[in-house]
Amino acid sequence: MQYILTEQEYKALTPINKVNELEENVRLLNDKVMELTEHPCGSGADYRSLTFYCDDCPIGSFGTNTCTKKQQYSK
Repeated sequence: MQYILTEQEYKALTPINKVNELEENVRLLNDKVMELTEHPCGSGADYRSLTFYCDDCPIGSFGTNTCTKKQQYSK
């Protein structure tokens, strides 16, 4: 299914380079928050031998909700 944009929608589009720049800024700010809070990141942890949840992560869903990594939450 294709969708044809109206002229107003087309003009409202954000250029990809601007999106990439903003994503990079968010990543850098997230890294700084994690560094300053000294909170360990569980992304990429081996969950078979280590149980690590993102429940109290400052950039997770219950914090700023800006994390772009794979997340795991307790039930």
